[in-house]
Amino acid sequence: MKRAFLTGANGFIGRHLVARLHREGWATTVYDRKPASTDGQWDTYVQGDLFDLSALEFALCESGATIVFHLAALADVRNALKQPREQYRLNFDATAHVLEAMRAVGVDRIAFTSSAVVYGDARLSPITERGAEFPQQTSIYGAMKLASESLIAAYCHGYGMTADIYRLVSLTGPGYRHGNLMDFYQRLKANPTSLTILGSGNQIKYYIAVEDVIDAMIRTTGMTHRGAELWNVSHDRPNTIHDSIDAVCDVLGLHPTIQYGDDPWTGDLPALVLNCTKLRQVAGWAPTVTIADSMRATVRDFVERGL
Repeated sequence: MKRAFLTGANGFIGRHLVARLHREGWATTVYDRKPASTDGQWDTYVQGDLFDLSALEFALCESGATIVFHLAALADVRNALKQPREQYRLNFDATAHVLEAMRAVGVDRIAFTSSAVVYGDARLSPITERGAEFPQQTSIYGAMKLASESLIAAYCHGYGMTADIYRLVSLTGPGYRHGNLMDFYQRLKANPTSLTILGSGNQIKYYIAVEDVIDAMIRTTGMTHRGAELWNVSHDRPNTIHDSIDAVCDVLGLHPTIQYGDDPWTGDLPALVLNCTKLRQVAGWAPTVTIADSMRATVRDFVERGL
């Protein structure tokens, strides 16, 4: 039986990943600082802190896992400037603790959820995994993710580990609680007749459905390779802000007046267009869920949960 150890499994991607691993017969151990919920599909749940290295090492050793899915993070690009120390601690420093626990126990494979924002203010389009060799960072969140990628690569080189690093665009899917879909949903519930948005409304944004992210992870972690591999993960069709608004309005049955306000927030990037040829050709992956369908499923989940 294949065994996996997961951090951040209470998060959006984590819950979907645990469910997929369960369906495929994996034994999963979740390590999380929050108490266990009643609806998880893990086999073992350990309530613990990533900064308690001895507890982390013990749980990892006891799990018998051959791979760590490190998903735990403070995933907040927009508010990162307000909490730089938390960004460092919960994104970079936490990753360092996971790597040290792996080294101590002898687990040599890690799957890490990074972000397309590591490409920063990219001048290339579409962007391959090589991207800019030293991208100019525009957010503290992106800087911490890139630093974590670099540390993982160094551990792979120095200690013979293997890593799969996923550079993800914005996500959609049931269970998601962030981003403009949630923002528009909450504001339109408060005022169903009018919505003011930042910028011109013509901003292009790329998304990926969480189901397709999980499929990319399952495919690539089942492959044999050495060192750290980078994988761009994105749908190939762009969306505008209006597509998000339309999804909310379709589900809620609204027809608001749209108004345009201030400039986009600091750190918001122009469209990052990712080249996913490597993932398609090497792993045989392709997105299967349309973003329009996934957006509507996300909003319906908001409604069903009474958010």
